[in-house]
Amino acid sequence: EKGRPQYFGRHSKEWVDLILKSREELQRKLVQDEHMSEREASQIAKEHIKGELDTSHLGMCLHNFKPELSWDKRVSEFKDWFKDQMEYLAEQNKKYDLIGGIQAVDSASGAHGHLPIGQGVLGKDIYEYMKILKEKGGYKGDITSEGHEEERLGQGRILTKAWEVLGT
Repeated sequence: EKGRPQYFGRHSKEWVDLILKSREELQRKLVQDEHMSEREASQIAKEHIKGELDTSHLGMCLHNFKPELSWDKRVSEFKDWFKDQMEYLAEQNKKYDLIGGIQAVDSASGAHGHLPIGQGVLGKDIYEYMKILKEKGGYKGDITSEGHEEERLGQGRILTKAWEVLGT
C-alpha cells in the first residue's frame, strides 16, 4: 500500500521502485529456485506484485507541504502537486501495470482520514485524479471508497457521498 509520509514508499518514485525491485527479486528467485524461464517468472512477478494506491496516504503529505504558505495557498499548490503525482503514477502504470487497487478517499487535513470523496481538502478533484489513472494510465481495476470512521455519521455515508461526486 502506498506509504505514509513518515515511511519508505511515501514518495511516488519510491513506491514505484519498491514494486519494480520486488518483482525483480521474485523473478530472480523463481528462475533460480524453481527453474522457471525468465519470461514465465517475469509474468508471475508482474501478476502477483502490485501496489494499492491509497489517496489518503498520499494526501497525508499535506501535513508537511509548504507550511510557510497560508492554508488556502498551501492547499491549492498541494492539489497541483497531487495531480502531478497522479500523472507520474499513470505514466508508470501504463508502462508497468503497477496498481492493483485504489482506495479513493479524502481527508480534512494532512492527517490520516477517510472522508468520502469530495468532503475534504482534495474535494471533487479526486474524481479527476481517478480519470487520469484510468485514461492515461490504463488502470482497469477496482476503486474502493474506503471508510470506517464515517459509519457513525450515517450508515453507508462513505459510499453515498462518493456516488454524489461521481454523478451516480
